[in-house]
Amino acid sequence: MTIPTVLQRSGVLLLWAVTYYVTGIVSLAFDDPVSQMAIIWFPAGISVSAFLSSRRAHWPMLFAVLLVARVLLDEHGWQHLPAAVALSALALSGSVAIAWLVRRFARRGDELHAILLWLLATVAVCCVLALLRKGWLMLAGEVSPNTFMTNWMSGMNGVFFSTVVVMNVLNSNLRDFPTRTRAKLAGGVWLLLLALNTWYVFGATPLWFIDRLGTDAGAAAYFILACLPIALTLAVCITWRSPGGSIALLVLGGIVVHFTDQKTGPFYVHGLLEGEPLLLAQSYLSITALLVVVIRLMRQSAQPYDLETGRLAGSGVMYQLHPGTGEILWDDNLETLLDVGALPLHTVQQVLERVHPEDRDRLKRHWSPETHTRAASLAFRIDKGNGEWLTLYDQSPGALRDAQGQVIVGNWQSGRYP
Repeated sequence: MTIPTVLQRSGVLLLWAVTYYVTGIVSLAFDDPVSQMAIIWFPAGISVSAFLSSRRAHWPMLFAVLLVARVLLDEHGWQHLPAAVALSALALSGSVAIAWLVRRFARRGDELHAILLWLLATVAVCCVLALLRKGWLMLAGEVSPNTFMTNWMSGMNGVFFSTVVVMNVLNSNLRDFPTRTRAKLAGGVWLLLLALNTWYVFGATPLWFIDRLGTDAGAAAYFILACLPIALTLAVCITWRSPGGSIALLVLGGIVVHFTDQKTGPFYVHGLLEGEPLLLAQSYLSITALLVVVIRLMRQSAQPYDLETGRLAGSGVMYQLHPGTGEILWDDNLETLLDVGALPLHTVQQVLERVHPEDRDRLKRHWSPETHTRAASLAFRIDKGNGEWLTLYDQSPGALRDAQGQVIVGNWQSGRYP
């Protein structure tokens, strides 16, 4: 039974709203009891991920459901509902701005450029939001010297950590969990070691460091020991690939935040102000998440590709389309890109039946002879044959002619270059 598109879209919106609300509840458990300020704010990354992964036509409705979820989280602001709605809308506008900047200026197929743009946009937008919130609090008579830095750091770290976790799961090109038993077991061992090591470093203070090495040397060694969970997280990411990276980050984040809030671990240093240990812990998690992104980029850069076209091995397929008959001839790489056993793709109609309903008309117009009077490119989604949607780029050099008449020659690929 096929689920109507409206119900699918409503379900996705509801899922984003629930995820935003749940992560908000978790974040509010660690807020500053005096200023009632969120020191950790994971929903920032959830909202950025939601806008990055959604079509722009759906952004208004997505903004509305996330706004409702955020207002529900702000119980203290219910007595001043207009102000609560305004502040919530301001925060979500920042997420929209980050997603828009990335979608607008990122070069298609160049993930490194998109990630750098995401980093810069996050730093800049979160800074602006922190300044605006600081000004709002000053106008309201709530003056605190630490509100700007706390808001800026919590916003940036929330986006960095949560976006990496969510986008690793959502990106269909990265759903490459290993199938070999040896790789699964190795990743499980690394994950278990990660959990035990993180618990030991952050939950069970290793006093023998200080007893054997002295106070200063022991404390320094104890702090250095906190780097080991980062290495184990990367080991899980390498073994289980990007999905494993998300799992490892969730395990690491849960343990680190819990014990730091319990005033244990290397980040709870005497002399720090209230909330600063959690800011350090969140920065620690953000750095680890960014290293997971680096591992993903290194893995992709290690794949063989053609220096002239940027076509990755096993990720592209050439075709010849005869507009008069609707027949399509593919090269031998089609099975490496799609599971074609479930449905043949010998005609335009058979292809369109597998293309996402919202992209069918665009692809049909893209393949019309009039469009191919010059080079054309189109991004669209297609069913891989197992229910997953794969985003492809159709790049066509134009229309040619052979003995049977006009022929459109092009390729589907996800390469390094646009």
